[in-house]
Amino acid sequence: MFTLALGTFGLGITEFSTMAILPYIAQDIHIDIPKAGTFVSVYLLGVGTGAVLLAFAGRFGLKQILLTLIGLVALGNLCSSLATDYLPLLLCRFMAGLPHGAFYGTSAVVAGRLADEGKGNRAVAVVMTGMMVANLVGVPLATALGAMVSWRLVFVAVGCWALLVLAAIWRYVPSLENTQTVSIGNQLAGLKKLKVWLWLAVIFLGNAAVFGWYSYITPLLTEVAGFSATRLPLLMALAGLGMVAGNFVSGKLSDRFGSSRVVSTAQGLIGLVLACIFLFADCSWLCVVLTVAGIGCFAALTSPEQVLYLRLLHGRELLGMTMAQIGFTVGGAAGASCGGMILEAGHDFYYPALMGAVFALAGCLVSLVFSRKSERICGNV
Repeated sequence: MFTLALGTFGLGITEFSTMAILPYIAQDIHIDIPKAGTFVSVYLLGVGTGAVLLAFAGRFGLKQILLTLIGLVALGNLCSSLATDYLPLLLCRFMAGLPHGAFYGTSAVVAGRLADEGKGNRAVAVVMTGMMVANLVGVPLATALGAMVSWRLVFVAVGCWALLVLAAIWRYVPSLENTQTVSIGNQLAGLKKLKVWLWLAVIFLGNAAVFGWYSYITPLLTEVAGFSATRLPLLMALAGLGMVAGNFVSGKLSDRFGSSRVVSTAQGLIGLVLACIFLFADCSWLCVVLTVAGIGCFAALTSPEQVLYLRLLHGRELLGMTMAQIGFTVGGAAGASCGGMILEAGHDFYYPALMGAVFALAGCLVSLVFSRKSERICGNV
């Protein structure tokens, strides 16, 4: 599980540091920030595409899948570091995103298989700790590296890290048989359940809310809250601390009170936080506190959302992770794109937070509907 957490650490850096170094990328290839936001969107679309392909990997062993995916992470990020124009970089970011969601999903399946009974949420949380620590340590360092040297070195570093993780997976992750033996037709039959689609909507709305705001966090903090660029690594570290805390607390509370209740609460808090950011973003210290709280609540969503999909599609684990990653990535891409359109329309950098608040509150309502239906059918989830 520690080895898999090393993998999610590298993925967390490439996903979240791209948002922090977006202005430097835009400046280097001579485009504006809203257009540079498409690098975030296309990366997330790559994540969703790769997650769909994961559903067709049933005949391969889980370790073999992990090795292939982390190899693609290395290739995609190293190619991104060499791109010199908008379209080549766009294609490279799409390629880099392809293995992202599938790696998270397969890692969650492996963690669930290795976990003791009743501790599935905590096992997945351990693997996802890599992403949280990436935001605590890796993203601030990557932000500083992008500001002081070059954004290209960020992608070089992630590519090299992925090669090290590949060697660690080869050495330490046990060979686990892929128990998903049902045909594609039988897998897709699981999508007839209304609960599956309700939960997909919850994941979509939560990610659209956060990515619509956080994709433009650098200009929000510098141009609205008034921080200098030199303070950004420290601010990103504080946000990462919020993610670590949110993930840790979420894993324990989900095993105790049920995944859907934790998600409902976190979504509602995200909506409240983003509404406050819209109103008070020009107050520097309050903007930082709200940013840490918002990203912490976002981290609290990750483990329970994935574990619940594993339960909803029991026996169809890779399909469950595929659906979860589609919700994550399509929601994130939609949020980043909507935020970019708001900015292109001439609105200030705090307006995407208002849009995010609407998405988050809608996700909270859908989650509550899901909880009521599930409690009537199968008890606490």
